[in-house]
Amino acid sequence: MTLLAMLAVHAAKYPDRLALRDQHGQLSYAELAEQVNACAIWLQGLGVDRIGFDAQNAVSWVIVDLACMQAGICVMPIPPFFSAEQVTHVVSQAELSHVITDHPERFVQRCASFACAECDQTVIQGYALLKLPQAEATQPLPRDVVKVTFTSGTTGSPKGVLLTHQQISAVTESLIEVAQITSDDKHVCVMPLAVLLENIAGVYVLLQAGAQVLIPSADALGMQGSGMDTPQRLLSMIIQKGITTVILTPGMLEGFINVIEAGHPAPTDLRFCALGGASVSISLLNRAAALQLPVYQGYGMSECASVVCLNAVNSNHIGSVGKALPHVRITLADDGEVLIQGGGFTGYLGDPAISLSEWYATGDLGKFTDDRALTILGRKRNVFITAYGRNVSPEWVEKEFTSHPEIQQIAVYGEARPFNVAVIHSSLADTLLANAIAKINNTLPDYARVTHWLRADEPFSPINQLLTATGRNRRESIYDVYADRLASFYNEYIAL
Repeated sequence: MTLLAMLAVHAAKYPDRLALRDQHGQLSYAELAEQVNACAIWLQGLGVDRIGFDAQNAVSWVIVDLACMQAGICVMPIPPFFSAEQVTHVVSQAELSHVITDHPERFVQRCASFACAECDQTVIQGYALLKLPQAEATQPLPRDVVKVTFTSGTTGSPKGVLLTHQQISAVTESLIEVAQITSDDKHVCVMPLAVLLENIAGVYVLLQAGAQVLIPSADALGMQGSGMDTPQRLLSMIIQKGITTVILTPGMLEGFINVIEAGHPAPTDLRFCALGGASVSISLLNRAAALQLPVYQGYGMSECASVVCLNAVNSNHIGSVGKALPHVRITLADDGEVLIQGGGFTGYLGDPAISLSEWYATGDLGKFTDDRALTILGRKRNVFITAYGRNVSPEWVEKEFTSHPEIQQIAVYGEARPFNVAVIHSSLADTLLANAIAKINNTLPDYARVTHWLRADEPFSPINQLLTATGRNRRESIYDVYADRLASFYNEYIAL
């Protein structure tokens, strides 16, 4: 049964059951269904087949999102951390004539090249409607596409992934089964709702199961930009509100662990902490296990409507991303590339119709455990070949370094070079950091070691465009920032 159909069932059978809550109020399932229906009727009056959506996390965000689905309008959420250039690219590529926003002045500033032709401040759910001076869209959307999620990946140029209702429903139903979600669960949204992982795995899954979703403000969560400045705030909220499920990135989990290890009480009601978005060190997972935190690593991609693998309560393989969800099959190509069947990738916005084989090539390298849990080794395209002909997956090396709890971030380079270099963000003093690097290097083969390194000027983050929303390095962007300083290591080597 679809999400909208299940919402109607919950509203009829359990009208007073709490569905959504934020700092402004709360909605029962009956109230949610009523407001979604009213918003859908209003949206249909616009006479558009697509609409941009630029807003911070709130209960009203979910109402508009679901109303677009009910109205048959393709919603295109714009992540709050996108740069002005990225927002402009999205508006142009998507041929958007209308954008719903909670802050029209901010949107106009983020998309300065598109003057606002008209702004209606009195629209539903407290949002403004921006009417942009765009002609009617020249490229129709496929009929079954209900959402376009924009992912800038590791390069920075947003690509619009076309998502169908069938794709979304398949992932939602699989996650309910694997994570054992029930109506008794309470979820807290930490990531922006414009990020597909939180949108589907955090909101859709819980609402379809008839559970409760808490949507706090960034301040209430202790968020600073895309990072978690005060993780104790979220920990305290999880404890006080009896939260049972949450989705975290590795950086957020590390903040949790540091605070708990320093003496903050651990949450006792939390039963499923899904972890994903970036490479996770075994050290971090072992620290979580030592604190009895219920952490379950997963793996996915926007092209497959978010999650495709997830560790489960009765099958948690530390270091792997778990087994394939029930609706997908996974195999490995001869070179180790992860191939997926059943993810239903439809294509990218603005691209010609795709012609895919039976298996979708992910671009990730992996291996299986004996019982078919998947371990991700890195991106196929990121593998570089040293001057001595050795293949190196930088993610593998980086995972070894971030296994040290005080090396927070690292980006490794060495294509066609006699040795590898790195940009590192660490809380250690120089001498201690040099000792840690030497110790880690001793565990690696000589061709994978970091010979020279420099400190990052600031942490990598989506705000400075050096990190994706889900915590992966944007390698080219990082290299561009530090290119001259990294090149100096090789220049000194040549001069010797």
